[in-house]
Amino acid sequence: MEENEHIQAILLNPEDQDKYLYINHYFKENVFSIYDQEFFGEFDEWKNLNKVPREIESFSLELHRIVQDESISNVSIFLIDYVDEQEEENNIVTVNSTSTNINEGLFQASIFENEGNIFIMNII
Repeated sequence: MEENEHIQAILLNPEDQDKYLYINHYFKENVFSIYDQEFFGEFDEWKNLNKVPREIESFSLELHRIVQDESISNVSIFLIDYVDEQEEENNIVTVNSTSTNINEGLFQASIFENEGNIFIMNII
């Protein structure tokens, strides 16, 4: 994922993951952070499942490529608007998806689909 020209991401070191103290128990083995701080805003504009914003479509295609790699398993996507220090104040929305319906899973992160501040999608 670090090499993809459309999705600018970096592998987080364990020390960097500490800032997510209240949700890092959800993390798997490797955690990537996307550089584009405006990416989450694309979900606010996504009102129709069949009209996927270009940036989300690129992200979806990259996810599909990743989960097709036989050496990779247990992929989870975290979209974090903010994290409240009081864990019980966080509204975590978790969905499961397959590699064939990634867009449907991601669409649930749309502001029109949920009211969570943290969205987790497990691709199984």
